[in-house]
Parts: sequence; structure tokens; C-alpha cells
Amino acid sequence: MRYRRNWRSSTPLANSPRQLPSPTPLANSPRQLPSPTPLANSPRQLPAPALEEMTELSQIADRERIISEATEVCMRHLQSEWGFSKAPRLLVQQFQQARLGGETDTARIFLDAGFQAWFAYFLATKSSQGGSHYTGQRAEQHTISALQQLSTTDKKTVATALANTEVHATVQAAIEELTKRHRLQNTELSVSTSPSTTSPTMQPVNATQDMIETASNNAAEPVPTTIMFPGNICSPPRDIPNSAIEPPSAPDQQTASHPATERIASMFSTYLRGAIRKHGDRAAVSITLYSHLPDGLLSLVILPSRVQYLAHELFGINVEIEGQLRYVVQANGCKLVPKPEITLEGARGEAMPQLFGEWVTRGIEANLIRIEEAKQGLPASCVTMHFTSNQKDDAYLHITMGSIEVYQMYETLFR
Repeated sequence: MRYRRNWRSSTPLANSPRQLPSPTPLANSPRQLPSPTPLANSPRQLPAPALEEMTELSQIADRERIISEATEVCMRHLQSEWGFSKAPRLLVQQFQQARLGGETDTARIFLDAGFQAWFAYFLATKSSQGGSHYTGQRAEQHTISALQQLSTTDKKTVATALANTEVHATVQAAIEELTKRHRLQNTELSVSTSPSTTSPTMQPVNATQDMIETASNNAAEPVPTTIMFPGNICSPPRDIPNSAIEPPSAPDQQTASHPATERIASMFSTYLRGAIRKHGDRAAVSITLYSHLPDGLLSLVILPSRVQYLAHELFGINVEIEGQLRYVVQANGCKLVPKPEITLEGARGEAMPQLFGEWVTRGIEANLIRIEEAKQGLPASCVTMHFTSNQKDDAYLHITMGSIEVYQMYETLFR
């Protein structure tokens, strides 16, 4: 009898290996938590349009504040009692440069609004940058600096407010006296046939020598001096004929400005012709003749890009630029920042022929003071250059020449 073996799987033993089910997680085991809900006061990023709107509102508020503060600072000089016993220092020179300035220059904008507006701006700037210190001077410096950075439209707003301000009686009397004595009027140019009172021969006196004013700096080498020139320089042309001549309101001087560009070709060196500011087909050149002085005044507006080279070659002064700031670096490393302007005086004699040309150099050498300076080996004090701390601003080159030579130049440029 056969027995058939049963091959079915038997029940596993207790100790045999087997696969255990996955364990159930414990209550305290680590697990991934959901993202927390932001708190009500937690910082959050504003949408871009909202940020732009806030920035714009802040800029508008700052602009309106500057306009208000600048108007108040300048207006105080019109509404306070006049405290000068004579004309403020640099009045004539600053007025001349305002008239020669471009239409977007701050001083020119105020002058175009009227002499009263410019006078208030001049006094406020002079006071804030002056040597005498007073409470609030630093704040006024910042206000004037901020005013100079405003748009042309905003500057006109301040100038118009000043022009319409009722001034103190003593200030009004001073304005009338100053405009009468120094012919400080921003009148339009007109044409005259010839200088009826000007002669190429003058008495041997030099009034400019008595008008030298010396600036100093306690922390550096001596700062070049600043000269006030008598006379008047015409404003840039608007619609002018071939020559623009201001008829004299006093019998002692006459000014002509902005000759045709082609007329300066034989007058100046190639470099200087390129450095002079042009208004269309007109050159920013001015000549003032005096019947009571042995000299005449030649004034040139210099492009900003030529200031550094002329300062170094003519005066031996290093002018450097950092951002929008233009400043002087002296040999000892000291920096002089114009506040807001500086005047260099004393051109090197050996540099003048190449930079100015033969005609201008001959006129400088005929200046009576220059004749004495040349004998002593001194720089030519009859040559000065004025510029501001803003590297975008033009510079102004003033040259006092012998009367015969400057009269010949006058004839060539304006006849």
C-alpha cells in the first residue's frame, strides 16, 4: 500500500523570519508642520505702485518745503532794515556774471524776474556763505544749496514771489541808489553807431587797483584774490543784430557784447576760440571801454569742459571734479571747495601767448599794473577766472587790457 506524502506548506514556526507590518507613528514623533499664518502686525512688502506713489508724494513735499524755505530766507533781506553803509562786496561782479549766464542759471533766472528778486538772492547767498557766523547759518546754507538744485520752473516760482514782495523802505532806497550809481539794470540791448565818449587815450590812473579784495583761508595756503571790476556786461542775446552795443547812460563807459563768431577767428588762439561759449552764431564775449580809466575790460564765458585745463595752464591751479562737485586742490593736498564760487587771479606770463594769442597778450602787456608786475617777475593780476562748485557751470574769464589795444579789439569785433 502506497502512502502519498502531503507537500502542502506547513504552518510557520514561531521563530521563523517573517515580514512585519509598518509601525504606527508615535504621538511625539517629529512630523512636518503646516506653514504658519502671518500675524496681523508682521512686516509685508507693499505693491510697486504704492511704493512709487509714496516716493512721489515725499518728493513733492520736499520740493514745496524747499520753495517755501528759500523764499523766506531771501525775503528776509528785502523786508529787514538796510544795514550796509556802502555797496555790498562783489555786487557788480556778481551782477555782471548773472547777465552773462545761461537762461537756466539760477542767478540769471532771478535777474530775469527783476533786479529786486536777484538782489534778494544775491544777499541771501552772500550772507549764508559769509565769514561772519550767526544762528541758523548752516541751515540757510543747505536751503540755498537745495534751491540751486531745483528745476527751472521751481526757481521761477521763488523769483516771482520775491519780485512781488513789498520791501522795507530803507531797502527800496538802497536799490534805487545802487542801480543808479552802478547802472545795475537788466535792460534789453540796443544798437548804437559809435562810442561817443570813448577815447583810446586815457589819464594814467588805474582805479581797479583800489578795488582789490583779498580772501584768506586759515587752513591752507593763501587763496587767490578776488577783484571787483567797474562797468557793466550785457546779457546773452535774444534777437540781436550783427553787433550789440549798449548805449551809455553815463558819459564814462560803454559796453558791447556777443560779436559774430567768425569775427573772433583772428582775435584769439585756436584753443581759446573753442573754449568760448557760443549762442548760435554769436560768441559770449564782452568788451567794456572807460573814458576815466587807462584800461578796458575783456570778458569771456568759458565752457565747463575747459575750466580744468585753463586753471592749470594759466594759474598753476589744480581743479578736480568728483561727481557734480568742482573744487581746487592745492600743492599741500588741501581742498578748497567754492562756496559757492571762487576767483583765481594772477596768470603766468609764459602761458599767455599760447593760450590767449598774440593780440590779447599784447593788450595785457600794455596794462599799467602789468608793466610793473613784469619788471618784478610777478603773475599778471589783470587776468582772473571765476567759477562755481558745480562742474556743469560755465566759468568767467576777465582780462584788463591797455586802452588802445582793447579799443582796437572793440573796432574789429563790433564795427
